[in-house]
Amino acid sequence: MRIVGWGLGLQLLLALIILKTPMGPPFFSFFDKAIKKLISFSDAGSDFLFKSFITDVGYHSALVNFAFR
Repeated sequence: MRIVGWGLGLQLLLALIILKTPMGPPFFSFFDKAIKKLISFSDAGSDFLFKSFITDVGYHSALVNFAFR
């Protein structure tokens, strides 16, 4: 039960930081952009490795993302 309490407490703390402080949204927006950039590197790598195996362009991103995420 202690672990669940810590998890709920941390979620509540993050929610208060995001919703009630002026620095919350820009802080988390920065990390959102950083994670999206990291995922785009993964997409570029999977394109490099597996694009030659898939002939239909429509299915490429869906199949690779399903297999490696």
